[in-house]
Parts: sequence; structure tokens; C-alpha cells
Amino acid sequence: MRMKRLSISILLVSLLLSVSAKVQGQTCRAANDSSYDMIEMVKQYAVVSSDTSDEKRRIALGIPSVTSASQVVLVKKAATCKAANTAYQSVATGARQTLTGMVFVVQVGSSYVVWDPGYRFNPASPADIYMVFNSSWVKQSIF
Repeated sequence: MRMKRLSISILLVSLLLSVSAKVQGQTCRAANDSSYDMIEMVKQYAVVSSDTSDEKRRIALGIPSVTSASQVVLVKKAATCKAANTAYQSVATGARQTLTGMVFVVQVGSSYVVWDPGYRFNPASPADIYMVFNSSWVKQSIF
């Protein structure tokens, strides 16, 4: 009986360590309603239009312009998400304990808009923090 409990305990610990390792290595958030909303927001600013107020906001936010909505896509490649998460965390200040290490990454042309939905600069404020990086992972803006 004691040997059976020990075997079950070892099996459970092994399973938990395996799952934990997979989760820790994962930085891309799966597509969901939040990622859809993020993509739509980025498209609103990035896709060239005749609306000068959108153009002014796009420039102020540091989002590059693109000619087609198809140039605004959710990134699912693990290496890109890992680089985006590293860049995001290197710039984040304030309540760093709220960083989750799981980000949405939207590619806009050759730039990236990155968002960690759990991160709050100030935990008392519900504001989301988006960061724009160029293809070398240099921060272009925070909004």
C-alpha cells in the first residue's frame, strides 16, 4: 500500500513538473476576443485611410502605416513571442509583479505591437499598456 502511494506521488509530481515546464516556455497567448479587439484597434490606426484624425493618432502612438488590413496579423510563432515578451518586460516599469510573461503580439508590417493583459503600471488603474517595437525589438512607443 505504501509503495503504491509513493508511486502515485512520484507520477503526480512528474506530471506537474512537465505541465509547469510547458506553461513556463509558452509566451504566446492564444487567439481570443481580446486578441481580436487588439487586432481591430491596430488596424484602425495602421491601415492608411483618408481620415486625418486616425493618421494623427497613428503617428502619435508610433504605429507604422500599412496599405492593407492583411498586413496586421496576430503572431503565433513562439520565438517571436519570446523576443516580444523579453522586450516588453525590459521596458516595463511600475508594478512589474503584474507581468504575466504571456503576451499578445500583433505584427504591423515589420513592427510589432505587444500587450501583456495582466500588466498594470499602477495596480489601482485598470489601464492596458501596449508597446510598439521595431523589428530589432527597440521600443518605439508606449500607449
